[in-house]
This record gives sequence, C-alpha cells and structure tokens, in this order.
Amino acid sequence: MKSVMTSPTGLAGGELRDADHSIDLRSYLIELWSRRDYVKYVSQSNLRSQQMNTILGNVWHLLNPALQIAVFYLIFGVILGVDRGVDNLLAFISVGLFAYQFSTKSITSGSRAIVANRPLLRSIWFPRAMLPVTSSVTEFFAFVPVLFVMAAVCLGTGEEPRITWLAVPLILAMQWIFNLGLAMVMARVANHVVDVQQFLPYIFRLMLYGSGVLFLIDEYVENSSYQLLFELNPFYGFVSMWRWAVLSYPIDSAIVWLTAITTIVALTAGFWYFRSGERGYTDGT
Repeated sequence: MKSVMTSPTGLAGGELRDADHSIDLRSYLIELWSRRDYVKYVSQSNLRSQQMNTILGNVWHLLNPALQIAVFYLIFGVILGVDRGVDNLLAFISVGLFAYQFSTKSITSGSRAIVANRPLLRSIWFPRAMLPVTSSVTEFFAFVPVLFVMAAVCLGTGEEPRITWLAVPLILAMQWIFNLGLAMVMARVANHVVDVQQFLPYIFRLMLYGSGVLFLIDEYVENSSYQLLFELNPFYGFVSMWRWAVLSYPIDSAIVWLTAITTIVALTAGFWYFRSGERGYTDGT
C-alpha cells in the first residue's frame, strides 16, 4: 500500500502557511524537530497498513525475511555452495542480506516521498524534509522485527551471544542516518525524473553482488583493485560492520572510519541537496 502523509498542520505548534513559505535553517530544524511525534505516529500507521489486506496481516513482517533467507540459502548455499571461508553460511547470508535490504528499502521508499505527496505539498507548508524522514522512520520500524529473525537464525544455527552484540544499536543508528541522507537525495532526484524509481531495483540488484552480501570477498576476489572497489562501497562497509558485531568476522578499522565519514557526508550533503530544491517540489521542477 502506498503511504501518503496526512496533513501535519496543527501539530506541535504547526500553523497554516502558504505552500511556498520559506524560513531560515535554524527555524527549519526547530519546526522539523517539533513534529517528531507526528512523524512517529504516521510511520507506525504506515507500517500497520502495509499488510492490512492480507490474511496473515503483520505476521508478514516476520515471515517475509524468513522466506527470503530460505530462498537465498537454497540457491547460494545448497545449490551453488558459495560457502568458501564461511563456517555458518545461513547466519552469514541472513546478517548480510538483512543489513543490505535495510538500506535499499529505505532509499527506495525515500524516492517516492515527494512524488506520492504532491497534493499535500501544494496545499500547505511544512518542513518538506518530514517526508523522507517519515519514510526512513517507517523502514526503521519495519526493520525491528527483522532483527528478531536475524537473532533467531543466528542462535538457531549455533551462534552464541557475544559482547560485540552491544554495538548493534550504534551500527543501526549509523546506518539509519546514512539511509536518510540517500533517501533525501533520491526524493529530489525522483521529483525531477520520476522514472529513476524504475531503475533503482536494477541498481540495487547489481550492488547486492558488489557488497559481499552472499559471499566472503576475501575468498573470491583476489585482484587488489577489485577488493578496493568493495571496500569503497558503503553498503559493503555496513554489511561488514554487522557481521563483525553479530558473527565476530574481522573488519579493518579503515572500513569502519570510511563508513562513518560516508555517513556524515551522506546526511549533510543529502539534507543540503534536498532543502535547496524545496521550492520546486510543488510542481515537480
């Protein structure tokens, strides 16, 4: 179901303004923060409505990731056997795939934020960043049950809780910030070229194999130049950080620092790029 934000005016001190109203950055951020409860409410409502017309309802939030892992493990684990250097392939694929999809779903959802809410944008003013923020928060809530599936798979295949699991909340927050930055970028890009939404699945499918989600790159990629391409890929960085935290796979500190820097740049540049185009969101220019 398409998620469409209802009117945010009248909440947290919001007031009716012209749709093309403009304010300074500080006031903008204050306005955005004042509507945090509204963003949370809409995100939770969107999440509940996604499976509203299905027989199993919100059980699909748990069933979907479980079925995805079953399919990928059957193809890449049982049939193709890409387990070189991996002791627990089922947990390995689960952690990598879930971490990767957290980003791709957030970015894809963000690309629809402006286009899907054009009538609302033409009616009233509110901080336009609320739209990609809400879509990103919705995907965050959707990822919470996935974490339970991830934990169940890991514990059920012989993994034991370890001290590095305490780093999971930090990695999760860091990845959400990264996702939000790219969601803002794609929201503005799709506002100009709506067809970009059709290309995203193909781009993400390519990136799936370029992020080490399904195999250990050290075992399959021997060319140092190709390895560098993986390491410069922020999706690979997050997948590696999740596997370090959950499965104790080694990770180069340089990848952690590079991913952290990329996250800061993604949010800062993404917010600037999104906000600089706000005046054109009402008419798609």
